[in-house]
Amino acid sequence: MDFKKLIQSDGSCIIPKRKSIPDNAFFGCKELKTVVIPAGVEKIGREAFMNCLNLKSVTIPDGVKAIEERAFDNCFELTGIELPSTVNHIGDEVFRGCKKLERIKLPELVKTIPIQAFVSCAGLKSIELPEGLEEIQAMAFYNCTSLRELNIPEKVQFLDETAFIGCAGLEKMTVHSGNLEYCSEENAILSKDKEILLFGCQNSRIPNGVKEIAEYAFEGISTLKSIEIPSSVYDIIFNSFKGCTGLEKIIVDKENQIYRSENNCLLDMYGGLIAGCKTSIIPQGVKMIGSEAFYGIKGLTEIVIPDSVEEIGDNAFRGCGSFTGDLI
Repeated sequence: MDFKKLIQSDGSCIIPKRKSIPDNAFFGCKELKTVVIPAGVEKIGREAFMNCLNLKSVTIPDGVKAIEERAFDNCFELTGIELPSTVNHIGDEVFRGCKKLERIKLPELVKTIPIQAFVSCAGLKSIELPEGLEEIQAMAFYNCTSLRELNIPEKVQFLDETAFIGCAGLEKMTVHSGNLEYCSEENAILSKDKEILLFGCQNSRIPNGVKEIAEYAFEGISTLKSIEIPSSVYDIIFNSFKGCTGLEKIIVDKENQIYRSENNCLLDMYGGLIAGCKTSIIPQGVKMIGSEAFYGIKGLTEIVIPDSVEEIGDNAFRGCGSFTGDLI
């Protein structure tokens, strides 16, 4: 069947009764604006509505069990979608690039949010995660910049370290108290023993007792204004604060044995500069400027490199778009 011939002059489409919507059925149909999927359909195939740039409304009936990879990828105009309770599987990149999608509730049968499921859904303000959810995979919510609150259910046992990169609008992060793998404190998600800070947001405070700040923990949180590192922390990955372009203040507890702060720079005991911000002045004695230390700091207009510096890491000043002064 040529599904494109079902589209009416006003952009609407009512699909005849069938058991599945095949792969690529409406791929790239710019004319499609609304679609009604009939009762009896159990599967929406791979890339079925991918690149339907003007699709605004989809009606999905009870009985649909699987929505496959990239089914609604790049449906730019899709503002909302109701998933029936029968859905138990959503595929990789299923809603990637749906930049106007504002809210979604995932059915209780969904156990996994797959790779890049909601990448660049910049308008996504809220998502209701099912109680039985077990996994959130790589880059699932990458650059969901409007997402305000995140509540991790009790049964989640795996959170990929890249799952929430670039969620700059996050204000609140909580984990169900009964979760066996993770917990929350001070608007941050921690390992259950509270020794590793895994994910932070603009309102996070790093709790006393945290020993490690994970890779990507604050990456892309452009709304983060200040960092206070407690004395307990002894391991910070170089790009933990990559892309924190709004950062203005960095403070390390004076009792910390591994790290220190000076001139709004985060430094280690070996002479390395881990992270800087737009108000940083690199102290004399720094030997290495770490990879991506000033990545994307657009307010940085001038920087003086002391003669003590022996090495500058990859992408240390990449994306400093307003850099007008001298790199001295």
